[in-house]
Amino acid sequence: SAGRGEHNMWSVDQAKTDGTDCRLTLDIKVDGTSLTTTLIVENTGSDAFNFNCLQHTYFAVDRHAAQDPKQCYVHGLGGYSVIDKIDAANNGKVASYEEDIDLTPGEVDRVYVHPEEKKAVGVKIGVGGGQGKTVRMEAMGEIDESPVPVSCVVWNPYIEKAKGMGDFSDEQYKDMICF
Repeated sequence: SAGRGEHNMWSVDQAKTDGTDCRLTLDIKVDGTSLTTTLIVENTGSDAFNFNCLQHTYFAVDRHAAQDPKQCYVHGLGGYSVIDKIDAANNGKVASYEEDIDLTPGEVDRVYVHPEEKKAVGVKIGVGGGQGKTVRMEAMGEIDESPVPVSCVVWNPYIEKAKGMGDFSDEQYKDMICF
């Protein structure tokens, strides 16, 4: 079985019963300068249903610089509303177009909710650790060939959460950003 929300498990048998059967296809293309992933959700059941696709990438940040905002940053989320899962005082704030995301020091767990006029996300992520290295990332979605808005998450567990994660080393938070 696969998850269908944290507390709502899904199974093949249930999908046949409630008409929410689907086919997922992940297409991966790699060339010299880019990686493109396409996730296709095809409704093969008898009823329409709501769904979300959650894809997140862990980017390596050079030289333990993930807590240094000059080296590790996300640019391009201006105008997005913020759901801050760590600092409730930031919930609902709208990032300005010039604002860089503050990633230091500490835990970051934010959902950036799209402004209605933006259907795609396009960001530049700093991962250089003093070398100026960046990654360009774009995300978009369609339902029945019509663009739909895309939100995104920026996450770093920091010290305490990293120590509590079985699949994450205690110091690994210094070397990554999840987008």
